[in-house]
Amino acid sequence: MKQILFIGQDASKTGAPFVLLHLMRWLKQNAPEYQIELLLLAGGELEEEFRKVCSVHVLYRQISGSGIGAVVEKSIRYLRKKLGGGNRLISRLASKHSLVLGNTAVTLEHLTLFKRRGNQTILWMHELDYAVDHFFLREQFLEMAELMDGFIVGSKAVHDMLLRRGVTRPVEVVYEFLNTAEVPAQSKVDIRNELDIPADAFVVGACGTIEWRKGIDLFVQVAKRSVKESPNIYFIWVGGRYPGTDTAYDQIQFDVRKLGLEKRIILVDIEHDLYEYYRAMDVFLLPSREDPFPLVCLEAAAFEKPILCFENAGGMPEFVEDDAGFVVPYLDVEVMCQRVAQLHDDPQLLSQLGQVAANKVRNRHDVSQGGAEILKIVDGFHRK
Repeated sequence: MKQILFIGQDASKTGAPFVLLHLMRWLKQNAPEYQIELLLLAGGELEEEFRKVCSVHVLYRQISGSGIGAVVEKSIRYLRKKLGGGNRLISRLASKHSLVLGNTAVTLEHLTLFKRRGNQTILWMHELDYAVDHFFLREQFLEMAELMDGFIVGSKAVHDMLLRRGVTRPVEVVYEFLNTAEVPAQSKVDIRNELDIPADAFVVGACGTIEWRKGIDLFVQVAKRSVKESPNIYFIWVGGRYPGTDTAYDQIQFDVRKLGLEKRIILVDIEHDLYEYYRAMDVFLLPSREDPFPLVCLEAAAFEKPILCFENAGGMPEFVEDDAGFVVPYLDVEVMCQRVAQLHDDPQLLSQLGQVAANKVRNRHDVSQGGAEILKIVDGFHRK
């Protein structure tokens, strides 16, 4: 029996944990020769779903502060003050598994503990420059990165970033993926009715944490201009109100109220299956300043929603290309508004781009393809 230990940053309902869950479920079904186990740096809403797949260990339960940064800061403190070089859990897991795969850069320092115990280590990385520099000093990141046996990255944008930073270890690109079989065919909830959005309105949607990097301020700017031009256009931002992020939420809501657009720019908590919100959208807007290859775009595309994104902001242009939406010059809000208006005014183009987007997800980004690629990489390490 081959064995592999996964390390996850947490079990939150965010992109990286969902992709890891998709992979682990697929491996359990399609690679029975592997016995898998999971070490989570923190818990979260998906923890029970992970426990249905394998044994799960959680290093700590409570996180003060918000977002991934808080996970990193606490994990590093935990490592240095409590784990050290002789932690029994780390030692026990290291003795059981020859290969350890860490999901996200947050797990890098933990991977080095296993590497120093003789394990082969792979970092499955979904971050770009801004996030990496927030977590690590540049020299610190490169030093730890060079200890890894290899990298799996979610887009060519991440691959190129590692090369720019001087990483010499092998890097394999495996684009992010989802389980397309889980995309529901029928709607269970009328989200538009629930949010008081007219059935015939044109809805521009987005999804993610409420923070500068995700560009929620740019989303509001696009909405402000677009609403002025089109009386039936609405904007909804789904999710992002995590513990410690209320200040950012309140700041955005302050702007929305000042603009008098509370009924046209709607920020909602996720109270239903996320897929129901995608279904209520006409187009998906990714206003991120930096985003490697967000899973939310693939999920929205699976519902035949064209994707709008900025160039030089990550890997999503690699998916959109010239046929599944529009790639707009970096931070050019005016051009983004023009593209929104173009899709608003041209239902045939909207449908055409959406259908291409959905076909791309089914043909390129299903877990059956991504899982097989990662399994091939993992098998290669087990043969060494």
